[in-house]
Amino acid sequence: MSASLTQVGNALAAALAPPSNAVDPTPRRRTNAVAAVLRLEMGWLDHAQLVAVIDYIRADQTAADIYLALTEPDVRKEWVRIQLQRLGVIVF
Repeated sequence: MSASLTQVGNALAAALAPPSNAVDPTPRRRTNAVAAVLRLEMGWLDHAQLVAVIDYIRADQTAADIYLALTEPDVRKEWVRIQLQRLGVIVF
């Protein structure tokens, strides 16, 4: 009887527990995106362009999430270039 009550209690606790979140919290995702920009884009963007990308992903969490999801280097670079162009930053 005691074991059955324990099982019911455990099942109830599991059902009422908030779901675990597999996604990092926003500040960590933003920090990860900034670190990735500095690591991955340093070779082809100048400092002003890097700052513009960092400022962009700081202000737009969706942009930071998209940036982190872009694993294909050429696609990521093109996405960064287009975002900078939309901000009025020219990239050669």
